[in-house]
Amino acid sequence: MRVFISHSVEDTALARDVAQSLAAKGLSPWLLEENLFLGDNPAAAHARALEESQAMVALITPSSAHSPWVRHELGYALSNRGYKGRVIPLVVGSPQELGPDAFPWVLKAVQVARASSRAELERAVRSIADALALNTPSEAA
Repeated sequence: MRVFISHSVEDTALARDVAQSLAAKGLSPWLLEENLFLGDNPAAAHARALEESQAMVALITPSSAHSPWVRHELGYALSNRGYKGRVIPLVVGSPQELGPDAFPWVLKAVQVARASSRAELERAVRSIADALALNTPSEAA
């Protein structure tokens, strides 16, 4: 299953760590930084990846909490039937770091994975991979 990883540019190293962990669990993570080549149109590559993915992990960090790109990507995934039940926010950091309005309003009713340490990040990614395995899109969809 292709998993789009939504994140801010400031969180690229974290996104790469999450991508590696998801790949180790048999998923196919997609990161713009890993899939953009010389001569590519970044907006077109980005749009194509959103269309071709079946799941999204949205990294919610102090850097991404107010990112218009992350909010746009979340809006796309949450309104697209192809992602149904497979949009998982991963909150990285403490509530104090994130602030009271870190979550886009649309995520207030969605279960989230949380991590405030490296050990918790591995546990959270494992639970995300398990959740996606239980909610694999059917071939007919």
